[in-house]
Amino acid sequence: MTERIYEYKDEQDWFIGKWDGFNYLTCFGDDQAYETVQDDFHRLVAGLQVEGLQVHVVKLQSMATFLRFLVETINQEQDRCLQLVQHKGGQLVMEQDRLLYVHLDKAGVLAADFFEQPEV
Repeated sequence: MTERIYEYKDEQDWFIGKWDGFNYLTCFGDDQAYETVQDDFHRLVAGLQVEGLQVHVVKLQSMATFLRFLVETINQEQDRCLQLVQHKGGQLVMEQDRLLYVHLDKAGVLAADFFEQPEV
């Protein structure tokens, strides 16, 4: 059986992932990138009950791109239907009609803006 490697690379972001015995996140000497993604990575995989996802961050500019990489990798490996949805400044991970994870920038989002209902 061959090992499956997942990769996303563009001018600003580069991530490599694979599946093994436990969840693991590393970065190439970029402490800022590691600090930016470690909490979200571990909370997301724990919340989704994912075991074995190992990711290396080579370059990071966009948290949305990183989350999309994680969602697509989990979908492919575990045959799930997770979606990453942008909503009022947040990144939402959903599966069917269930909201499973919310990422907000460090500055947060005004609650009134986030929960605003469209006028009828």
